[in-house]
Amino acid sequence: MVDAALHMFVDTETTGLGHIGKPPRTDGIVQIAFAWRDSGRKVKKQSWLCNPGKIMLADNRALEAFSKSNLKMKDIQSAPAAREVAAEVRHFLKENVDSRVVFHAYNQAFDQPFLEASPWRLKLNWGDDVMITASRYLGYTYDCLALEKAITRLGLDRRVNGPRHRADSDAYAALLVWEEINK
Repeated sequence: MVDAALHMFVDTETTGLGHIGKPPRTDGIVQIAFAWRDSGRKVKKQSWLCNPGKIMLADNRALEAFSKSNLKMKDIQSAPAAREVAAEVRHFLKENVDSRVVFHAYNQAFDQPFLEASPWRLKLNWGDDVMITASRYLGYTYDCLALEKAITRLGLDRRVNGPRHRADSDAYAALLVWEEINK
């Protein structure tokens, strides 16, 4: 059980920029992850890969996104369908997360619409957008500070393990950024 006093951090990897792309397009989640600290302050992570469907993967449209995340098309194609993983994620949250837990994403404006859309339909108790909070904390006049830049500016780069642009690594990195800002 995730301690109600704790916060959870969520990140997604998708087939593209979706709703914020130019022009906007329909994209799907290929990886979702949560990171949190248990009551003993140990970092816990849970992640899933999923196949968003043939249309989302057609014509190599996801290759640019996969090149950033180091995900492999064959791994996504062989992963369970997004609707199956969405049901598993909802079950995980229902069984393991107290309703008072606050969720954060590094780029909530990006992740939240994906998580609220079909087949995910996650109704999370959202807290601060970590990217906006980090931008303001570090004195930036814009609210789109890259996660890697925030990690470096806060001196956390050696504490973050795992590849960049992977949901489990980025959820963990968002947790570290948020903790550093909220010491």
